[in-house]
Amino acid sequence: MDKIIDLTRPLSEETEVYPGDPSFRRDAICTAGKDGAKFSLMEIHLSNHLGTHIDFPLHLMPKGKSSDDYVMEDLISEAYIVPTQSSCVTSEDIQALPNLRDRFVFFKTKNKEQDAGGHITIEAALLLIEIGVRIVGIDSMSVDSTDSEQLEVHTALLEKDVLIVENLDLSHFQEKIVLGKATIAPLKIAHIDGVPARVFMEI
Repeated sequence: MDKIIDLTRPLSEETEVYPGDPSFRRDAICTAGKDGAKFSLMEIHLSNHLGTHIDFPLHLMPKGKSSDDYVMEDLISEAYIVPTQSSCVTSEDIQALPNLRDRFVFFKTKNKEQDAGGHITIEAALLLIEIGVRIVGIDSMSVDSTDSEQLEVHTALLEKDVLIVENLDLSHFQEKIVLGKATIAPLKIAHIDGVPARVFMEI
């Protein structure tokens, strides 16, 4: 059996959130063995873009595709883990790669810790579109830089139906390109613009 590596960040009250987004919270409704309760039950609160998650075109486009428009076959493919030379993904990080058409590519940036600093340049995004990549992932909170007001990288990718996965945990990988089979399994929530997902890779 191939080795399976989980690329998903755990969700908890300590999970870092994008500035302005709501934090994760869980409230106990009842607890087994307490006050006569026979079982435990919790209510959880979170943003649909918290932790490791996938963005669909509806995230930016009012008439864009939503979670309803994709099946699991769309979210399983050969994928490359690609280390970058800095905290951002540039065209130089892509040009020397093998054939990426119809595959996924996940970028491991030079961020020392999970933060919003890692991002993709618009030039790199346009090159990924030209090549024909199906899904683009990154190990930071956004493919756009934190000072981007227009979200031009999100817009460029999603307008071309290139889905985005953010907040991947790529800490298991070293500084070399790795090819494997990736599965992105989002929560099955109807007609939503983005949703937390379990992402794993067989190598």
